[in-house]
Amino acid sequence: MQELNLTPSQAVIFFIISAVILLVMILSKQTLDFVQDFNKACDDNEKACTDLIKANEELRQTIIASRQGAFLQIEHH
Repeated sequence: MQELNLTPSQAVIFFIISAVILLVMILSKQTLDFVQDFNKACDDNEKACTDLIKANEELRQTIIASRQGAFLQIEHH
């Protein structure tokens, strides 16, 4: 710090400010990672919901076909 001509108190302030800047950069990266993870989770959730809706519709169609088949069997007996 002598080449910068800083007093000891100025050097301490410099290091504190540097540490704060570094901390903000690290936290910003973590926040960005969190947002990206959250967005991916939302996308995964949306896909899962779409898959559930599709499976529900397929099950509904299967139940309808099964009931129609049972109804036809009853009619023929």
